[in-house]
Amino acid sequence: MDICELKDLADPAFDPHIADDVAFGAIENPWPIIADFRRKSPVCEGEYRNLFGGGGDPTLADLKHYTVWGYDEVDAVLSDAGLFSSAIAHKRNAEKAFGRILVVMDPPDHTRYRKFLQHAFSPKPVRQWTENLIRPVIHELIDAFVDTGSAELVEQFTYRYPFEAVFRLLDLPASDVEVFHKLAVVQTLSIANFVTEGTEAGNNLAEYFRCLIRQRTENPGEDMVSQLITTEVDGERLDEEILVAFLRHILNAAGDTTYRTTGSLLTALLTQPGLLDALRRDRDLIPLAIEEVLRWEGPVVSNFRTLTRDHELGGVKMEGGSVIHAVQGSANRDESKFADPDRFDIHRSRKYRHFGFGGGIHMCVGTHLARLQLKEAINALLDRLPNLRLDPHAPPPRIKGFNFRTPDQLRVVFD
Repeated sequence: MDICELKDLADPAFDPHIADDVAFGAIENPWPIIADFRRKSPVCEGEYRNLFGGGGDPTLADLKHYTVWGYDEVDAVLSDAGLFSSAIAHKRNAEKAFGRILVVMDPPDHTRYRKFLQHAFSPKPVRQWTENLIRPVIHELIDAFVDTGSAELVEQFTYRYPFEAVFRLLDLPASDVEVFHKLAVVQTLSIANFVTEGTEAGNNLAEYFRCLIRQRTENPGEDMVSQLITTEVDGERLDEEILVAFLRHILNAAGDTTYRTTGSLLTALLTQPGLLDALRRDRDLIPLAIEEVLRWEGPVVSNFRTLTRDHELGGVKMEGGSVIHAVQGSANRDESKFADPDRFDIHRSRKYRHFGFGGGIHMCVGTHLARLQLKEAINALLDRLPNLRLDPHAPPPRIKGFNFRTPDQLRVVFD
């Protein structure tokens, strides 16, 4: 049987956490700047990253860019895959790092392959993962600090529990977990300033997964790799290229966004007087808090597409072939749809949906899993950490980033 070797980066000292600040920004409060752009015009010429001083995507430097701020306009971009192509947009960056994942597909390929992941992430297996993998991971992590009376929840909890659940879901050898986690994070940086490192990380993971697929084909287990190898939809199985791409993407899709959202949710709960206690008394409020944080501080602020033909949106004429940046975070705080949009309010009207999970055909396929992970995490913390509160002697948490958002630390104390 093959021994699957997971190769680290050629530069093993490369730190993806430092690079994250460079790639996605360390700004704490981008919302007044975003609101100012939105109020001036729902659409403007220019690249989102450049407008924020983050430096443009080097893989798209030769193209014209427009940024979309308004709710209705963002909805239009995300809803029309024929006019706003995801496949063209990501050909130069994300596809190189991850392979042909759903994010880089348009119909009919997207329609065809999404069925496989919908099958994998259907309610029955998700419930089983929650009970057998996610819940034990959450409690094991809390076990490590529950008797100390204090914790730094980002390092000790939010950053770890979604990823460690995925490690178990894939049934990875413990010796590979640290490098695997690092490479998966570095892949994401390929859409920003670190194309070389992101592509290298993706290639190393691809080689590793091809070996795992050979192993699990010969000796299938209960893990997701084995499940995807054997899954049939309409009499078809996934070919190796697509399967490898899906597996390269799963840690980011199921881990990174959940870790970021959990940190932002805890920040909201810990900084608003009485809110955490209200959830402790009435656990039915937790789903409301989850939906509100996805609107208020969703993990991904902006996404992009390529315009397939000349088109006018928000009163702005845009040239076909241009890159269109749909700022989901701006739409989620559009005052024409959400009253007092900068306020975290779990009881606000649900008349308008948020874009915390994206929109259109590219709506996150793992939404059910993400909501369950968040609910399990908050319930466990409330159950096991009495009188949970911010550490009064530590700096307050800071949610940061102009594209991917999460707090850098959450120092807490409890009884």
